Amino acid sequence: MGKDNIKRSSASLSGFSATRTSEGTSALHPGSWGKWMAWIVLLVSLVITFFAWYFVRGLTMERAHDRFAFRIKTIESALHERLRACEFLLQSGAGLFAASEEVTRADWRTYVIDLQLDSVRP
Repeated sequence: MGKDNIKRSSASLSGFSATRTSEGTSALHPGSWGKWMAWIVLLVSLVITFFAWYFVRGLTMERAHDRFAFRIKTIESALHERLRACEFLLQSGAGLFAASEEVTRADWRTYVIDLQLDSVRP
């Protein structure tokens, strides 16, 4: 078979051309460009996926931390208010005892009823 008898055709893939003979063989290795392109696409996809995951993970952790800190401040504020209310009641009871020489049961009952604890309590 001579050089003149071989039919040649040209195919273009992403700017590269490969010459194919009539037997179907290629001047480039068959399928090598496609294999490398598949690996490159896979690698780029994995890198993009990793960075997207890392970014979203950071945002999620930051949001969770902010919600946790807000909840802590809310609970802390409620505890301080409750302790202040208890402190106020203790001081007012101490004031009752300091103002009277003797506190009777009736005096204490009147004091507790006047505090209206049932209506104030959350």
